[in-house]
Parts: sequence; structure tokens; C-alpha cells
Amino acid sequence: MKTETISTICRMCDHGCGLEITLEHGRPVSLRGSQEHPFNKGWLCAKGRAALDFLHSPQRLSSPLIRRNGKFVPIEWEDALTYAAEKLLWVKDQFGPQSLAIYHGEGVGHQEIKYYMKRFANVYGTPNFMGVGSFCNASRTLAEILTFGGLTKPDISNTHFLIIWGGNPLVSHEPVTPKELTRLRKRGG
Repeated sequence: MKTETISTICRMCDHGCGLEITLEHGRPVSLRGSQEHPFNKGWLCAKGRAALDFLHSPQRLSSPLIRRNGKFVPIEWEDALTYAAEKLLWVKDQFGPQSLAIYHGEGVGHQEIKYYMKRFANVYGTPNFMGVGSFCNASRTLAEILTFGGLTKPDISNTHFLIIWGGNPLVSHEPVTPKELTRLRKRGG
């Protein structure tokens, strides 16, 4: 069995934590946080640890689906795109372009594709374009900009006092790993 380990980054969010992926015959079979990565230093949040579960899930979609007689059934890509185009034109004709809202996520490719999505929103005529930041990191980002003048990566190993806005780094993909918080607490911070 051909086994190799490759170094890469996690794309489940925008932090880009270091990963070591073990491949068997080119297929990812295990992962761990990279101890050498300067940001996560081996730690992975729940989303990063579950990346292979998402990749190998039997529930992962492998083709477009359409609802017929109350059930989702696979259809060809050409049929799915034609159906979507027809429905989008119908919505625009019936209710106007502002009736469409477009939402983009983070991680796995969305940073790149959101510019195409924004262009589509402009061509379609809808101003309703939003992203995960509205619900997730916008409060932290705004707090950092107003407090520090820009986005930061905190120097936890040299701080004595830490305020965390809009996040729970013990369970999420925050710029502070739980190990750093534990060390800070042991130092009396």
C-alpha cells in the first residue's frame, strides 16, 4: 500500500491552519494539525478535525438534485442549470431583481468564488449580497479595526490581559488556540 504524508492548509475558514494529511493510494485517510505551522502549532478546531468526515460522507452530494413528487432525485448538470436559469428569470420578471438575495460562505473555495457571485448579483440587478461575516466574524473584525486600526493576530505568549470579542476560541476557529489561553491563565493572565 502506497502511503505518504503531505503538508497543506485547512480551508474550512480563512485562518489557513497547517495540516498534515496521510494519503493511501492518493486518498486522504487521516489528518492532524501541523506542529511546525506558526499559527495553529498542531491544534485544530472542530471543523478542521472533521474535514475528512465531510470529504468521505456518504451524504455528500455528487450530482445536482431536483425535487420531484416530494423526493429529491439526481438530474444532469445541463438540466439543472437550465432549470435554475429559468427560475431566476421568472423571479426577476415577477418580483424584480431586488427580490433575490445572494449569500456566500467562507472556507473551501468561497473566498475565490464570491467575486463571481458578486458580479452575478450586479448583472442580475440585486443589491442583496451578503456573507457569513454578517453572522460570524463581523463584530470581531469591527472591534479590531476600531480598537487597533486593523486586523490583528494577537501575541498571546507576551500578553498579560486578553479580551475576546465575538468568538469562542475553545471550540471554534479563532486566532487564539486553547493551548495559548491555558498558558496565559497559568501565567496569571
